[in-house]
Order: sequence, then C-alpha cells, then structure tokens
Amino acid sequence: PPVFQIEGLTFCYVQTNSMYFVVTTLTNCQAAVLIELLQRLSRVFKDYLGVLTEESVRRNFLLLYELLDEVFDNGVPQGMSTELLKAYVYNDPVAVSSTTGLVGGVSAGGGGVWG
Repeated sequence: PPVFQIEGLTFCYVQTNSMYFVVTTLTNCQAAVLIELLQRLSRVFKDYLGVLTEESVRRNFLLLYELLDEVFDNGVPQGMSTELLKAYVYNDPVAVSSTTGLVGGVSAGGGGVWG
C-alpha cells in the first residue's frame, strides 16, 4: 500500500519508473492530498529532466533542489505547474543519455551510494 504507519510516523509514497517519491509526517494528514502532491512533483521533475531516472536525478541535483525550493514555502506547497516554475527557475537540465556511464549494466562511477 502507498500509505503506512510505523511507530506513529506516516509514510506515503508513489513510484514513477524506478524512482520512489516519499513523504513522512507525524501529524494526521489526508493521504490522498500527499499522494497527489508527490505525483505532481514527479511530473514537474519529469517535465524538466525529460526522463526520470536515478542518473538524471544525480546529474541534475542542483536543479531539482531549486525546484523544491520554489515549490515549497516553509513546507507549504505553492505553485506546482511547470509553466509557472519556468519564470523562477534559472538552471538548465543536464542531458542524460540512456547509456551514459554504464559498463555492463553497472555505473562506471565507482560504486557506493553516490556512484
């Protein structure tokens, strides 16, 4: 299930391709609202990156951080439309090819958590 609780902490998630978008909360929130928020956020990320993969997220970390900074104001979602965000986000995405950095299906970055 996309919503579950562990020791009073509520987890909500959506999966887009191989990426998981997760939100946690200690308060009683409407799960449908959180799931919609995660779906919109993944859509905005995909609109900016073109393809939403682990590699595209790594290469565009600063852009995604800037997007998150514009989308949320003190933890409250503001504008989540790609067209609206284009006026405020200045970084351009780094293109990622489907075979960039792969050697035999393993990242050539050296392994570990961050490649």
